[in-house]
Amino acid sequence: MPNEFMDRLWKYATRTIAVLLVIFTIFGFLFPVYTVTVYPFSNEKNFPRENHRLVPPEWGQNGSLFYHFKDLFESKPQVLHTLKNSIIIAIATTFLSLVIAAPAAFGFSRFKFRGRMFFWWSFTFFIMLPDLLYANALYKMYFDLNLLNTYHGLIFIHSMRAIPYVLFVLYGIFQSIPTTLEEAAYTLGCNRFQTLVRVTIPMALPGVAVASIFAFLRSWDEFVLTMYLGGTETQTIVTLASSMLLGANKNPLQASTVSVIMMIPVIIFIFFTQKHMKAGYLAGAMARTY
Repeated sequence: MPNEFMDRLWKYATRTIAVLLVIFTIFGFLFPVYTVTVYPFSNEKNFPRENHRLVPPEWGQNGSLFYHFKDLFESKPQVLHTLKNSIIIAIATTFLSLVIAAPAAFGFSRFKFRGRMFFWWSFTFFIMLPDLLYANALYKMYFDLNLLNTYHGLIFIHSMRAIPYVLFVLYGIFQSIPTTLEEAAYTLGCNRFQTLVRVTIPMALPGVAVASIFAFLRSWDEFVLTMYLGGTETQTIVTLASSMLLGANKNPLQASTVSVIMMIPVIIFIFFTQKHMKAGYLAGAMARTY
C-alpha cells in the first residue's frame, strides 16, 4: 500500500509539474505576442511604458480602431518600401535555398563519397557561428565587390544562412523515402536529376513545405547581416522596427504597430504552405508519381 500510494503521488506530481511547465512556456511565448498585437489598437495614452496592463482600458484613438496604422503610414511612408523589400528578399531566399539544398540533401542521403562528413559538419559549424563573428569581414568583401545595399547581395547572404537549416530538414525527409521507388524510376529511363524532380521531391513535399517556412522565417527575421550589408534602398521591415526602438527618437508604439504588420506576410506564407504538411499528403504525393 505505501508503495502504491507513493507511485500515485509521484505520477500526480510529475503530471502537475509537466502541465505547469507547458502553461508557463505557452504564456511566456504568447504574452509578448499578445502585448504587441493588442496595443496598436489601443489609445496612445494607455500604451505601457512602465506598467503593463493585460487589457487596455480604452480601445482605438480619435474614433478609429486603426488610427495608429494610418498614422504610421502617414508619418513613416518608408514602411511599405521596407515591407516590399522584406517580401522580395525572403521569397527569393526561400527559392534559392530550396534549389541549392534539395540536391545537396538528396546527395547526402543517398551517396557515400569522400569528404562527406567534413562537408556535413561544416554546415553544422556554420549554423553555430554568430552573425557578428563574420559581419565585418563580409562588409569588407561586399564593399570590394560593390554588393552593399543590393538585393542580390542580401539574398545571397540570407540564403547562405538558411541553406543549412533547409538541408537538415530535407535530409531527414529524403532518408525516410524508400529507395525502391527511385530504383523503379531508373529502370523506366529517368536519370538522377529527373528522379529527384519527378519522384523524390513530390514525395518530400511535406518536408519541403517545412523547410520553406524555415528559410522564409530565417530571412524575414535576419537583422545583423541586413543592418551591416543593407542600406536605405534595401532596408527591411525588421531593421525599420529596430530603429524605432533603438534610435534616437524611440517610439515603442510605432514599433509595436510595425510588428503587427510584420506578422501578416508570415501568416499568409504559412497558410499557403501548411496544406502540404497535412497528414496523408505524403501518400498522395506517392500516388501522383505513377
